[in-house]
Amino acid sequence: DAVRVLLDRYGIEDPTVGDAIGEFDNADIQALYDKLYDKGMTSLAKAAKVGITVEKVDIADITDMLKEMPAADISQVLKNLKSGSYNHLDAFRTLRDRVS
Repeated sequence: DAVRVLLDRYGIEDPTVGDAIGEFDNADIQALYDKLYDKGMTSLAKAAKVGITVEKVDIADITDMLKEMPAADISQVLKNLKSGSYNHLDAFRTLRDRVS
């Protein structure tokens, strides 16, 4: 919701409009999603590992975005998303440790 507010505020078209869950316009992202989805569906342990991978990539991407010194409102949303990714990373690690 916070990202949607920023898109509206800055007059940026939402690139996800009309896309179903798991559907991406970018072919590279779609291929990665499909690969990770298929891997994660094979077992709970592999699903946890996929979750860890996704959160690590998200954290790295957000860290790079924050280096560009975005506007304060964008920076705050990115920091909140990064914090959430760290929480998810911890949860996936806990799950991985319990099922491995």
